[in-house]
Amino acid sequence: SSSHKPSFFDHIYFSSITATTIGYGDIIPIGFGKLFAVIEGITGLLIYGVVISKLVYFKQEIILDEIYSISFEEKLSRLRSTLFMIRSDIGKRTARIEAKTITQQEIRDLPTTIQSLNHTLNDAIIFIQGNNKHGFMKKIEDIHLELIFNSISLSAQKLFDLANTMRYSRNLEVRKFWESGSITDAVNLFNDSLYKIARQYKDHADINLRKKISEIIKSSNDIREFLRE
Repeated sequence: SSSHKPSFFDHIYFSSITATTIGYGDIIPIGFGKLFAVIEGITGLLIYGVVISKLVYFKQEIILDEIYSISFEEKLSRLRSTLFMIRSDIGKRTARIEAKTITQQEIRDLPTTIQSLNHTLNDAIIFIQGNNKHGFMKKIEDIHLELIFNSISLSAQKLFDLANTMRYSRNLEVRKFWESGSITDAVNLFNDSLYKIARQYKDHADINLRKKISEIIKSSNDIREFLRE
């Protein structure tokens, strides 16, 4: 009212109840003060909206990060498990060729097994490249790369052992199947994927990764030279 002179506390009080949209009505603006009160009320709503959205976004980011970490670990484990199973299967078939106990059906299934190995290797390449892009996806850590490259290196060595065993096998059916070209075509495709991933990471800063890549490159070169003979 015109008879009451507002104190500094009254100013703070009025501004607070206006910004929070409480508006008790015990103090009201007059004249141009009404316009300022409206502006402050709208500004207060915007500020609270921004604060709340930031809090919600922060919580969502934590939840999404946890979901992504679980998904990442699961996919990494699945890739390594698949490589291990295929590697184990190739090792068993190599042993059966050496023992002359392998069946014709198992021999005919070898290209499919090698193609599965190649598909898994390509999945690993996509997984690595996808996680190294900027955005929601995290950059894959060197320890995870080392685990993947180790699995790939062991798989390449197993495949080389299989090819070597088939070429010089005393089993006529095995040698004929090797000479038919279906196995060598599948091995060539795998070797192309092997070279692709080795070329991309051969100059990596981490010494342990470079060591694994060197092993992959050696296996790739051994396979290429072996196929040329």
